[in-house]
Amino acid sequence: MTYAALEGIPIVRGSLVVPAWGIWHADVWLDRAASLSGSVTLQLADLTAKATVIRGVSTLGQAGYRIVGGAGGWRQAIGSWQYANAAGLTLSTVLQHVAAPIGETVNVPADVAIGTAYVRQAGRASLVLQQLITGGWYMGYDGITYAAPRTPGVVAGTWSLISVAQPSTAYVVATESVAEWLPGASFAGPSVSGVVNRVRHVITSGTLRTEVMADG
Repeated sequence: MTYAALEGIPIVRGSLVVPAWGIWHADVWLDRAASLSGSVTLQLADLTAKATVIRGVSTLGQAGYRIVGGAGGWRQAIGSWQYANAAGLTLSTVLQHVAAPIGETVNVPADVAIGTAYVRQAGRASLVLQQLITGGWYMGYDGITYAAPRTPGVVAGTWSLISVAQPSTAYVVATESVAEWLPGASFAGPSVSGVVNRVRHVITSGTLRTEVMADG
C-alpha cells in the first residue's frame, strides 16, 4: 500500500501542517506529471483527508501542489451583509449562510445566540469565523469546518521518538498512526510526554516523519 499519495498518485516529498486552530494545508510533489484540480483526497499512512487544490506546478516530469482542507472557500472574498432577528440570532444561522455559497460545510457542536444583529464585513470569508467563534475553530480531515475548539484526544498507537529539537518540547517521531497526532491530543512515552499543539508530517527520502510542537 502506498503510504503517501494524492488522488492515488505517490508523493515523493512534501509536508502536511496541522495548526491548533484554523485550516490545515499541505505542499506535495508527486512522482509523475499529473493534472489535478478541484477536490482531491490526501492519504498519509492511516490518515485520509479531503482537500482542494489551490495551485500547482509541473517541472522535470513531476507535479507539485498546495492543497488546503475543505473546499478552499474560506479563502474567498465575500461581500458585506446585515443579519437581524429580534428573537435572537444564532451562530449557526450566520455561519451556514456564509458557508453554503463558498462550498464549505460547517458543524456547530453547540449553537449559541450572538445577539439580535450582526454586520458581516466585506473581506475574506474566514474573518467571520475569527470574529464569531471564541476559543478557536478548525478544519477536520473530513473536510468539515468545526465551529468549536478541538476535543482533547489520546495518541494510543505505537510510536518511537527520533529526536528532540529546540525548544525542548519539539519532537520528531516515527509512527504509522499519524491520524491520531492532532492538536489537543496527549501522548506519553518512556522519555517524553505532553499535549500536541501543532503537527507537521514530513515525507522525504521514502520516509514519513511527524514533527510535534507540544505543551509540556
